[in-house]
Amino acid sequence: MTQLPVADAGKVRAYAVSLVRRHPRALALSLALYAAAALAGLAVPPLLGNLVQSVEEGTTVAHVDRIALLLALSVLAATVLTWWSRRISLVLAERVFADLREDFLERVVALPLGTVERAGSGDLLSRTTSDVDTLAKTVRSAVPELLVASITTVLTIGAAFVVSWRVAGAMLVAAPIIHFSTRWYLHRAPDGYLRERSTW
Repeated sequence: MTQLPVADAGKVRAYAVSLVRRHPRALALSLALYAAAALAGLAVPPLLGNLVQSVEEGTTVAHVDRIALLLALSVLAATVLTWWSRRISLVLAERVFADLREDFLERVVALPLGTVERAGSGDLLSRTTSDVDTLAKTVRSAVPELLVASITTVLTIGAAFVVSWRVAGAMLVAAPIIHFSTRWYLHRAPDGYLRERSTW
C-alpha cells in the first residue's frame, strides 16, 4: 500500500488544466486542425450520396469526374490534417510531459523527509517509472484519440441536423444511454485503478 499522498479527482483535473494552459497556442492550433480534419472527413458521405444519385438519374462523365476529384481532395485533406494535428498533439504532449516531470521532482523534494523514508524507495520508484509512464501513454495516445472522437461526434450531430432533424433525433435517442453508462463507469473505475496501482 502506498504511503505517499494520492490526489483526488478534483485536484487531478485542476492540475491537468493548469498544465495544458501553459501551452494555449499549441492547444488551440491542435483543436482547430482536428476540427478541420473532421470537417474534411464529413464531406465524403454527402459527396458519395450525390455521386450515386447523379448516376441513378443520369449524368455526364464530367460531373462524375468532378465529384470523384472532390472526393479525392476531401480524403487527402482529411489525411493531411489528421497527420498534422496528431504531430502537433504529440509535440504538445511531450512538452506537458516535461512539465509534469519537473513538477513531480519539485514536489517530491518538497515532501517531509520522514514521509519519503516511510514510503520507501519502491513506492517512489513506482511513481517515477510506472505511474509516469502510464500517464505519458495517456497523454500521447488517449488524449488525441479523445479529441478526435469528441470533435467528430459534435460535428456529425451538427451535420445530421443540417441534413434532417429526423436523422439527428434518431442519433440523440442513444445519447442518454451513453451519458449515464459512461457516468456509471467513471464513478466506479478510479477506485479500482487506484487499488490496482497500490499493489505494485
